Amino acid sequence: MTPTMDNPLWLIVLSLTIFNGAAIVLLKFTLTSVNLKALVREKSLDPSAAAAAAAAAAGAARSGDTYDSSYSRVAGLIGSVVMAAFFWGLGNILLYKAISNPAEVKTITEALGTYMLSGAAMFVPYAFNQLQAAFRGVGR
Repeated sequence: MTPTMDNPLWLIVLSLTIFNGAAIVLLKFTLTSVNLKALVREKSLDPSAAAAAAAAAAGAARSGDTYDSSYSRVAGLIGSVVMAAFFWGLGNILLYKAISNPAEVKTITEALGTYMLSGAAMFVPYAFNQLQAAFRGVGR
Protein backbone atom coordinates (compact mmCIF):
# COMPACT_ATOMS: atom_id res chain seq x y z
CA MET A 1 0.00 0.00 0.00
CA THR A 2 1.38 3.39 -0.93
CA PRO A 3 0.76 6.36 1.34
CA THR A 4 -1.62 8.95 -0.09
CA MET A 5 -3.64 11.82 1.27
CA ASP A 6 -6.75 9.61 1.32
CA ASN A 7 -5.26 6.73 3.33
CA PRO A 8 -1.99 7.66 5.03
CA LEU A 9 0.15 4.66 5.90
CA TRP A 10 1.35 6.25 9.13
CA LEU A 11 -2.22 6.46 10.43
CA ILE A 12 -2.87 2.78 9.67
CA VAL A 13 0.36 1.67 11.36
CA LEU A 14 -0.24 3.91 14.39
CA SER A 15 -3.85 2.74 14.80
CA LEU A 16 -2.95 -0.94 14.54
CA THR A 17 -0.02 -0.50 16.93
CA ILE A 18 -2.24 1.16 19.54
CA PHE A 19 -4.99 -1.45 19.11
CA ASN A 20 -2.64 -4.43 19.39
CA GLY A 21 -0.60 -2.89 22.21
CA ALA A 22 -3.76 -2.24 24.21
CA ALA A 23 -5.01 -5.79 23.57
CA ILE A 24 -1.71 -7.27 24.75
CA VAL A 25 -1.64 -5.13 27.91
CA LEU A 26 -5.27 -6.01 28.68
CA LEU A 27 -4.68 -9.74 28.17
CA LYS A 28 -1.52 -9.65 30.29
CA PHE A 29 -3.36 -7.81 33.06
CA THR A 30 -6.38 -10.12 33.08
CA LEU A 31 -4.60 -13.44 32.60
CA THR A 32 -1.75 -13.09 35.12
CA SER A 33 -3.73 -14.53 38.01
CA VAL A 34 -5.55 -17.27 36.08
CA ASN A 35 -4.89 -20.78 37.35
CA LEU A 36 -5.45 -22.99 34.29
CA LYS A 37 -5.56 -26.20 36.33
CA ALA A 38 -8.31 -24.83 38.55
CA LEU A 39 -10.10 -23.49 35.49
CA VAL A 40 -10.46 -26.91 33.85
CA ARG A 41 -11.07 -28.87 37.07
CA GLU A 42 -14.34 -30.81 37.28
CA LYS A 43 -16.85 -28.41 38.86
CA SER A 44 -18.94 -31.09 40.54
CA LEU A 45 -16.33 -31.44 43.26
CA ASP A 46 -17.41 -30.12 46.66
CA PRO A 47 -15.16 -27.47 48.31
CA SER A 48 -13.25 -29.96 50.46
CA ALA A 49 -12.78 -32.26 47.48
CA ALA A 50 -11.80 -29.25 45.37
CA ALA A 51 -9.08 -28.36 47.88
CA ALA A 52 -7.88 -31.97 47.83
CA ALA A 53 -7.97 -31.95 44.03
CA ALA A 54 -5.95 -28.72 43.96
CA ALA A 55 -3.35 -30.27 46.24
CA ALA A 56 -3.36 -33.42 44.11
CA ALA A 57 -2.99 -31.30 40.96
CA ALA A 58 -0.01 -29.52 42.46
CA GLY A 59 1.52 -32.87 43.35
CA ALA A 60 0.59 -34.27 39.94
CA ALA A 61 2.34 -31.40 38.23
CA ARG A 62 5.51 -32.33 40.09
CA SER A 63 5.19 -36.07 39.58
CA GLY A 64 3.80 -36.01 36.03
CA ASP A 65 0.46 -37.66 36.99
CA THR A 66 -2.93 -36.43 35.81
CA TYR A 67 -5.96 -35.25 37.77
CA ASP A 68 -9.72 -35.06 37.25
CA SER A 69 -10.38 -32.44 34.57
CA SER A 70 -13.64 -31.68 32.82
CA TYR A 71 -13.77 -32.22 29.06
CA SER A 72 -16.38 -29.50 28.62
CA ARG A 73 -14.22 -27.01 30.48
CA VAL A 74 -11.12 -27.89 28.46
CA ALA A 75 -13.13 -27.63 25.23
CA GLY A 76 -14.59 -24.33 26.42
CA LEU A 77 -11.13 -22.99 27.20
CA ILE A 78 -9.85 -23.94 23.75
CA GLY A 79 -12.96 -22.46 22.13
CA SER A 80 -12.53 -19.24 24.09
CA VAL A 81 -8.93 -18.90 22.92
CA VAL A 82 -9.94 -19.52 19.30
CA MET A 83 -12.81 -17.01 19.52
CA ALA A 84 -10.57 -14.39 21.15
CA ALA A 85 -7.99 -14.83 18.39
CA PHE A 86 -10.72 -14.53 15.77
CA PHE A 87 -12.11 -11.32 17.26
CA TRP A 88 -8.62 -9.87 17.68
CA GLY A 89 -7.83 -10.57 14.03
CA LEU A 90 -11.21 -9.25 12.94
CA GLY A 91 -10.56 -6.06 14.88
CA ASN A 92 -7.28 -5.61 13.01
CA ILE A 93 -8.96 -6.13 9.65
CA LEU A 94 -11.86 -3.78 10.41
CA LEU A 95 -9.53 -1.08 11.73
CA TYR A 96 -7.32 -1.38 8.66
CA LYS A 97 -10.29 -1.26 6.30
CA ALA A 98 -11.88 1.66 8.19
CA ILE A 99 -8.84 3.76 7.32
CA SER A 100 -7.80 2.37 3.93
CA ASN A 101 -11.23 1.71 2.35
CA PRO A 102 -14.19 2.62 4.61
CA ALA A 103 -16.79 1.41 2.09
CA GLU A 104 -15.69 -2.23 2.61
CA VAL A 105 -16.37 -2.16 6.37
CA LYS A 106 -20.14 -2.42 5.91
CA THR A 107 -19.72 -5.32 3.47
CA ILE A 108 -17.46 -7.20 5.88
CA THR A 109 -19.71 -6.69 8.90
CA GLU A 110 -22.85 -7.69 7.00
CA ALA A 111 -21.17 -10.87 5.76
CA LEU A 112 -20.09 -11.75 9.28
CA GLY A 113 -23.54 -11.24 10.82
CA THR A 114 -24.80 -14.75 10.05
CA TYR A 115 -21.52 -16.27 11.17
CA MET A 116 -21.62 -14.42 14.49
CA LEU A 117 -25.26 -15.36 15.07
CA SER A 118 -24.58 -19.04 14.46
CA GLY A 119 -21.55 -18.86 16.77
CA ALA A 120 -23.68 -17.28 19.48
CA ALA A 121 -26.04 -20.26 19.24
CA MET A 122 -23.38 -22.33 21.01
CA PHE A 123 -24.14 -20.41 24.20
CA VAL A 124 -27.93 -20.84 24.16
CA PRO A 125 -27.92 -23.96 26.42
CA TYR A 126 -25.70 -22.15 28.92
CA ALA A 127 -28.02 -19.13 28.89
CA PHE A 128 -31.06 -21.35 29.55
CA ASN A 129 -29.26 -23.05 32.45
CA GLN A 130 -28.40 -19.68 33.96
CA LEU A 131 -31.97 -18.43 33.58
CA GLN A 132 -33.33 -21.63 35.08
CA ALA A 133 -30.98 -21.30 38.05
CA ALA A 134 -31.99 -17.65 38.51
CA PHE A 135 -35.70 -18.40 38.53
CA ARG A 136 -35.24 -21.43 40.76
CA GLY A 137 -33.91 -19.10 43.47
CA VAL A 138 -36.77 -16.58 43.08
CA GLY A 139 -39.55 -18.85 44.36
CA ARG A 140 -37.74 -19.77 47.58
